[in-house]
Amino acid sequence: MFKKFKKLFILIYLLFIVILSIIDKETVFEIIIDTLSLWLHKVFPPIFIFYIISSLLISTRTINIIFFILKPLRKLLRFETDNAFKLFFLSVLIGNPSSSSFIISYLENGLITNNDAKVLNCSASFITPLFIFSLVELKIAIIIYLSHILANFIICIFLTRNNTIKKDPNKPTLINFFTYIDKLPKILLTIAIMMVICNIIIYSLTKFSLNPLYFSFIELSTGSFMLLKIKSSIKYYLLTILISFNGLCIHLQVYSIIKDRLNYLSFFKYRIIQGIISVILFLLIYTHFT
Repeated sequence: MFKKFKKLFILIYLLFIVILSIIDKETVFEIIIDTLSLWLHKVFPPIFIFYIISSLLISTRTINIIFFILKPLRKLLRFETDNAFKLFFLSVLIGNPSSSSFIISYLENGLITNNDAKVLNCSASFITPLFIFSLVELKIAIIIYLSHILANFIICIFLTRNNTIKKDPNKPTLINFFTYIDKLPKILLTIAIMMVICNIIIYSLTKFSLNPLYFSFIELSTGSFMLLKIKSSIKYYLLTILISFNGLCIHLQVYSIIKDRLNYLSFFKYRIIQGIISVILFLLIYTHFT
């Protein structure tokens, strides 16, 4: 009964969006254009830059130098393989959904274990630093970014605490640079499409006379700008939660990548946990250093 009701609700809501697109075509088209402009200026550059850098680090083995510097942390982040440990730190740079794409590539090529992939799915969810630092003043951006990263570290330490460290599979650590690059256009296009869909949904929901802020957690970029319009410091706490949660738009992007290989519900659950941890960390740091 519930499934039938859900399908009926979705059908009615989609029909509502179609009617809205017809009677308010100019506004809907404007939302699409504005969203694509936001994607081009705020989303595309950091993802493109850090994806290329990460692909080069992997394909040229330069990542091994970074791994050597970070090796003391190996006792805390007890992934079963060194490859998973390296990928966790790369995820800090590339962010989601790119990191999910790398996790699947590593898993499919036998470079990490299934357990490592599951842990990375739960703990290696970051937003690229360029995006965060483009939103707010430097001091606040640093606090948000630290809270965001540390929350994932805490989750990762917890999930790997009982692991036994193994030797990496006897295969080349690297995948050809162009293999990664071939996936980049699809990732960027998926992000753009999902952003457009989510922003149209936000617009349609505002027709029910609800405050747009209620829908800020649907899409990260649009939601961030919505929250920053709040005239009190609470906007920073909400922004911290949103960044760690990622927004439902990124969730859809991640789901499209991992749906056949990893558990999306685990990803979703730990984004809520990450949001809670990160806002607690933000509160502690913000109250002591501002």
